[in-house]
Amino acid sequence: MLGPPGDFTMTFSEAELTSAVWDSIAQMEMESGEDIPISDVQVLLENNTMYLYGTIDAGIVQSAGVITAQPSVRPDGTIDVAITSADFGLIQLSQDDVSALETEVETTLNAWIAESGATVTGVAISQGQFVVTGSTVP
Repeated sequence: MLGPPGDFTMTFSEAELTSAVWDSIAQMEMESGEDIPISDVQVLLENNTMYLYGTIDAGIVQSAGVITAQPSVRPDGTIDVAITSADFGLIQLSQDDVSALETEVETTLNAWIAESGATVTGVAISQGQFVVTGSTVP
């Protein structure tokens, strides 16, 4: 729980979200038993958008790129993350890859919220921070 019932604000930095992405990649690798071919991941937050920069290794080809995502709140009070673009030059990500990434990011963000017993009412990106507002009930 976050504390006594009422309204709350949680703020996540770019560094915290970058760390969460690395943790998610490690979890996916552990569950699948396979290496996830992405490195140098960095989350940047600006213009109400999440930018996930990184490098994909597709065997003989490596390509740096960016994934652009827009967070929002679902009617059930959880966070939705819509990937609006994924550009890695010569390497094309399949729709399945994009969907899996969306799911993983949402799962990570919503796990933090669920642990607190909260309902999300708003999300915003401002000055390198991801701000989540909501409420808790007894």
